[in-house]
Amino acid sequence: ADPAWALAALGLGVTELSMGAGSLADVYAAVQAATIDDCRAVGQRVLRAEDASQARSIAQELLQ
Repeated sequence: ADPAWALAALGLGVTELSMGAGSLADVYAAVQAATIDDCRAVGQRVLRAEDASQARSIAQELLQ
């Protein structure tokens, strides 16, 4: 699982995530570092992205 997409999904209202054990630590750390308001803002911007590349760049912003 990609931490950036996990945060965007949480921002869009997803309440459960499924991932391999190897991804858990990275996603957990990202979730702990982000606020739900930031996730919601990014989630909405991802929905308005013109293409997948732009959506990915937007999702990555919370990890920086």
